[in-house]
Amino acid sequence: MAIVAAIGATVAAGATVVSAVNQSKAAKAQGRAAALEERRQKLARARERSRGIREARIAAAQARQAGANQGVSGSSGAQGGVGSIISQGAANISFLDESGRLSDQATEQLGHARRYTTRANNASAVASLAGQAFSAAGGFGAFSSGAKPTGSAKLTRSSFDAANAAGPIFGG
Repeated sequence: MAIVAAIGATVAAGATVVSAVNQSKAAKAQGRAAALEERRQKLARARERSRGIREARIAAAQARQAGANQGVSGSSGAQGGVGSIISQGAANISFLDESGRLSDQATEQLGHARRYTTRANNASAVASLAGQAFSAAGGFGAFSSGAKPTGSAKLTRSSFDAANAAGPIFGG
């Protein structure tokens, strides 16, 4: 019976290692995907920012031209209109910049959450394995003199999968 328990513990330990390695690989892949998504978002924000600047310049130029065509380019109304257009463009750019900063902070926090989840899943798998090995070795009864393992706890794939529901163990 001790040999069966030892084999079961060894298989469970191996499965835990495989699970931890796969969880680590998954976390790294998610991190790479998040980095790529962040780059994509930054490119989109840069394009939107450039578009906003271009549109503000075009609108200001059109307002100046309209004032010149009407012979009022030096008037306070024309200058105020151009100033308003420029101010609105700057406000739009400021909004895009702030939105980008918030998006970057959210991405950073999601990365932290992903790392903590992986650590928690790994610790849970180790705790489950240790608990199953403890039970297979006789539990607390093993501490009394002359106690022998009961063998009531079996380390099987299904019991390990149930205890470690974080993901597949054998690469499946």
